Amino acid sequence: MPNGGTDNCGTCWFHDAARCTLRDEPIEHSYYTYCANHPHHNPGKVSQPVGPVYTVDSRDRRVVLRASPDSEAIRKSLLWLLDRIPEIASPEYPSPTMFDDQVIEQLGKWREIKAVAGLRRIVGFAPVRERVPDESFWGRLLAETGNLMDTDVRCLLVQRSQEERAVDRQRTMGRAAEALARILGEGAIPDIEPLVLAADERLTGLRALAVWALRWCGSSARPILERAAADPVEHVAGAAQRVLEDPASSPREREQPPPIDCSPPPGTAVQRAALTVQDSRLGESVFHVHVPLGVGLPDLQARLERLKAIVHSRYSASAFEIECVLYAETCPRCGGTADS
Repeated sequence: MPNGGTDNCGTCWFHDAARCTLRDEPIEHSYYTYCANHPHHNPGKVSQPVGPVYTVDSRDRRVVLRASPDSEAIRKSLLWLLDRIPEIASPEYPSPTMFDDQVIEQLGKWREIKAVAGLRRIVGFAPVRERVPDESFWGRLLAETGNLMDTDVRCLLVQRSQEERAVDRQRTMGRAAEALARILGEGAIPDIEPLVLAADERLTGLRALAVWALRWCGSSARPILERAAADPVEHVAGAAQRVLEDPASSPREREQPPPIDCSPPPGTAVQRAALTVQDSRLGESVFHVHVPLGVGLPDLQARLERLKAIVHSRYSASAFEIECVLYAETCPRCGGTADS
């Protein structure tokens, strides 16, 4: 078996002659690269990229090789998938690139504001709900081969499938909590705090993941982190202590990105179109794309798309709305003139 798992590019239905047909990218080492679109995770053959492409490091851990491509179609697909993540997990090959988790993580990395409602729904899941019938990976293995095994092995599989039922949504809920924190900052604290303070001893993993998510919530999260650092559960306390003490992961305030300059060359006569950015952390900002007078709508739309890509990059892919306002003299939003 390849060192990272059988859910690799070499066994994927999107693999063709050392190339990924889904992402339109070359595959150099097909049995050592992985993504969530593999049929082990994606039996429905979702035709948009889900998350990054991974490889394995010297310790056989999956690390990002290539980031996910970004487009309006991909974002819409991930939002559609997010809204359909069930409270009871579907059967899936166990690996670091579980499908639902990759959907959640990617939307969080992009800080996609439209994902907030879906993420809050997942944070509110019952993490230890039983699955009946047991369709976990281990449960299916037990059902298919249990009669061929001795009693001790059957008991081990029963125990493992019960453990998976208990933790599978803890991991997914923890990923959703972190994605929510990346998008909302301190605004996610009311959603995350109940997970951190949960009294159920079965939720140690979820509590630690929720603590880790607080590193995106700024100084407002410090009282919760200090309380968690004194928690009797070592795993939870250790996570809180690390966030409090490690400068690389401690709570930090967000900084506003530098302004975007889309001005034309000096002396160019222009018309302008407004791009209104609605950002939950930075408020409302208005940018302009400058185009020569008389440029047609198709070219203007293309320029707006380029500006949109710049905003995505500078704002860490924060969500925004486009309001296209054409004018030749005075901008109704900022009062600027065509030659300003």
